[in-house]
Amino acid sequence: MTIAVVLAIKTAKKLTKNPLIEGLLSKLSLGSIEGDPKIVSSQHRRSIVVSIKENPKIVLSIKGVGWVHGPPWAYNSPKDDQLYFGLLDKKSGLREIAVSDWFRKHEILSTKVIKCIELDADDLNLLGIKLPPRFKNGIYVEPVALVTESLSQFRVNDFSPAIYPNWLDGFKKLNSAPGNENSLQEKIKVFCKKIVYSVNKYQYLGATNDTLSADNVTLAGEITDFEWVYVPGIPLPDGWTDKQLFERQSKEAAYFIDIILSLCEGLQTSLTIKEIATIGLSFCSGVSTPFVGALREIEGA
Repeated sequence: MTIAVVLAIKTAKKLTKNPLIEGLLSKLSLGSIEGDPKIVSSQHRRSIVVSIKENPKIVLSIKGVGWVHGPPWAYNSPKDDQLYFGLLDKKSGLREIAVSDWFRKHEILSTKVIKCIELDADDLNLLGIKLPPRFKNGIYVEPVALVTESLSQFRVNDFSPAIYPNWLDGFKKLNSAPGNENSLQEKIKVFCKKIVYSVNKYQYLGATNDTLSADNVTLAGEITDFEWVYVPGIPLPDGWTDKQLFERQSKEAAYFIDIILSLCEGLQTSLTIKEIATIGLSFCSGVSTPFVGALREIEGA
């Protein structure tokens, strides 16, 4: 199927055009698109976000549709053995689906990877790729587009000036405190509770997230981007499984601290590291995981 439609996508600074996206949206049969697809920020160079009229509470992120701030739309890394800017390889896409399914099976708050569709020669041609793409090491890329459902289009560190009002409004709506206590501090605690519950649950089940960071957590508290998340039975891309699992799980306490520090920066408020550790531990009564142990050490340091 040839994708021959050029779609205008509004960014914060300029109007750019990606020749691939509208055709992919048609291929994916996602539903009625609400408005134009959007590039959220320069931090997400290979994904766009769309809203669906049939389910307005959900946004869809589509990854692997080119280097979305292009042209150029794709660029083979001159340094890395298996990195092609703008493209996502099939093996990585299928792995993200498998990890996402594991998270959903165990009812851990996360985004949901729902579709993985292969890009054909016509799709790649529109990205300026004339021959089957290969990584630097010679392996074929087998490019795919990956579609992920989320409660928020924004990640924690997406508080750039151009989108800040929407980022702030999104945080407030997605982290309402119970009762009438809707202060910013209470909302931060609501957000902290989501992360703490998720980390403790997947650690108890033998998993760990080696990239738990402010750009891999949404404003709804969802874990996302599963490339370097290890869950039992699904090795990491480099083959690692539970090697040094205790140490990796313990390090997630520092990752949690960094996420909340980043969130506070965006909210133009402040908490100390000790205060963040204390908030996190307030949701850990009776729980014993490496994450909790490390938080206790940080609090008592």
